[in-house]
Amino acid sequence: MNSERKPSTPLALLADDDALQRTLMERALVAAGYRVVAVDNGRSAVAEVLAHAPDIIFLDVQMPELTGIEACREIHGKLGDRTPPIVVVTSCDRDEDITDGFAAGACDYLIKPVNWTVFKHRVNGWLAAHQLGHETSAAAPRTLVVTRDGSVLSDSAHPDATASANLLADLLQPLLAEQLQLCVRKVLKSRIPANCTFAEWDAVVQAEGRERARIVLKCGEQRASTEADMFKLAYLDPRTELPNRHLFEKTAQQTLTQARLRGMSVTLVCIAPEVLRTSGTPRADAALQRSLAKVLAELGAIDALVAHKVTAEEPVRLACIDGSYLVLLLQDPPESEARARLVAQIIEIVKRAAPEWLQRQHSEAIGRAGFPRDADSAESLLQAAILAALDPSQNDSVRTRRLNLDQDVPDHMRDDLAAELTAALDRGEICLHYQPRLCVKTRRVLGAEALLRWQHPLRGPLVARELLRIAELTGLTARVTTWALSAAIAQAAAWTAQRPTRIPVSVNISATQLARADFAASLIAMLAESGLDPALLEIEVSEIYLNVNDAISAQLLELRTAGVGLIVDDFGHGRIALSALRRLRIDGFKVNHATLRESHSPGDSGIYDLAASIARVRHAVLIGKGIESAAELALAASKGCDQAQGFHLCQPLPAVEFERFVHSTASTAAAG
Repeated sequence: MNSERKPSTPLALLADDDALQRTLMERALVAAGYRVVAVDNGRSAVAEVLAHAPDIIFLDVQMPELTGIEACREIHGKLGDRTPPIVVVTSCDRDEDITDGFAAGACDYLIKPVNWTVFKHRVNGWLAAHQLGHETSAAAPRTLVVTRDGSVLSDSAHPDATASANLLADLLQPLLAEQLQLCVRKVLKSRIPANCTFAEWDAVVQAEGRERARIVLKCGEQRASTEADMFKLAYLDPRTELPNRHLFEKTAQQTLTQARLRGMSVTLVCIAPEVLRTSGTPRADAALQRSLAKVLAELGAIDALVAHKVTAEEPVRLACIDGSYLVLLLQDPPESEARARLVAQIIEIVKRAAPEWLQRQHSEAIGRAGFPRDADSAESLLQAAILAALDPSQNDSVRTRRLNLDQDVPDHMRDDLAAELTAALDRGEICLHYQPRLCVKTRRVLGAEALLRWQHPLRGPLVARELLRIAELTGLTARVTTWALSAAIAQAAAWTAQRPTRIPVSVNISATQLARADFAASLIAMLAESGLDPALLEIEVSEIYLNVNDAISAQLLELRTAGVGLIVDDFGHGRIALSALRRLRIDGFKVNHATLRESHSPGDSGIYDLAASIARVRHAVLIGKGIESAAELALAASKGCDQAQGFHLCQPLPAVEFERFVHSTASTAAAG
């Protein structure tokens, strides 16, 4: 707890038996402006709530002594209407926890691993919604105290009036009064509280003594409003008010089931605009809402888009996943050309209605995945589309012509591209360039990232992102990645033989490769054949890969056991998989230049600070990537980065030029 904060600072109570999760959430809450009391079990959580009266409570579902659900129920039992908002924290595959949490009185749920980028906004939203709901509910119900014969002793609607001469029938509709009178007599006889519903009215009747009862009367409009608020909290993203992951996956799974029965295909389009990843201001959020309204209006013309029913109004065709990704589900026409035209039409709508969404300098920020081609479930389809949007090679900043390819190209074009790529591999047109990773303090080279290059005879130089896109389209990803790994291992072995300095070489690995059951075994065999120390090869995987499926986790664990290095790329872009961080020893975390630039703004340094904290806890290095100016390098150093890479330091180089660069930096460092 931060004792230097002002007493007016809101207090959050956090209960989680996982020390790492507890530490990360505590840091995120402190960064959001909260004081924090943290405990490791449900029983202590109840005691601390009674002792400190927190403004908001976070309860992990699985805890010793009392589960989060049991603790939630007990807190509500003790505090009643004075209970602050309670958020249950659960794993992404535990829908029953969410249902049980709402039944126990929770106001919302939080999915692990947590998206820390939007966490602050959700916390503030929960508090604001609770305050508004508390004020509304405090003024809305009408409370009457009546006798057995229907005489009204007090009425909250007329607190200053003498009500003893009035009867229920004088104050309420006759039929409602009659229903309530019967209910009062029943309650006074049985001594058991009862509910009474009539037309738009709900009432709770409870005995007070032997001859009088208390009636709490609510209008049905308030009930409907409460139900709508609960739905909004459960199924809508708080910033965009679009369907969230939970509602999207429910709708998507139904769509996939129908598609499977009819032998049809489905495409998921994912858009990853930077505006969703940055901290929102009132002006930015207003601009986002205007852009969303334009996009939604134009998307309504596409009948093939699957809609999500969020209210009784017009269904919504766009969803927001984890506060970071916008997704659309498209029922495909049978012809690939028609499918390509539809996807292109969607992208054109987004570019026209919200051009600021696609202004990322080095990536289109759009990914696509198809069912059943790329995935066989709603969750895996969503994961594949997000991975495609994030694009692990987006740090490649070479300014060159982009190859205009769509994942839904006609089959004959796929065959032509496959033939081109196969011939390029055979003729040696594919090569690796190496971008140095330097120590921030000494400027010595401490690592190299291997990046694919294709000197295409017609299209000119193609960078890794474009080459890998072609490989994915043509089904040659495995061959290209195997070639890249073999070439990187051979080069690392040659450098090791030439000099005493050990410089590890890192290679980006896709989720498709990691999902292969034989990937780890094949890579370990390649290392053994080359004689290279496994520690001198590092594989770079995007943060989101750590939480894809068990097959990928098993491959990563096998490689780490063999001694291969592991770098988590694009840290802070996806959702932190704490289970993977505990299970795997990670050598480094990369945070990209966009996140670094965002940390210039006051209060927006949370992701970077979080990355630095995790790196220290896990004894890993923190690497700033995509550094393109002296100011960014200085900021990276001030934020705790140990290493950095980017065009400001050095562009990717052929192997011979990389060797010269290493020698020159070593000489400069020695002279300095």
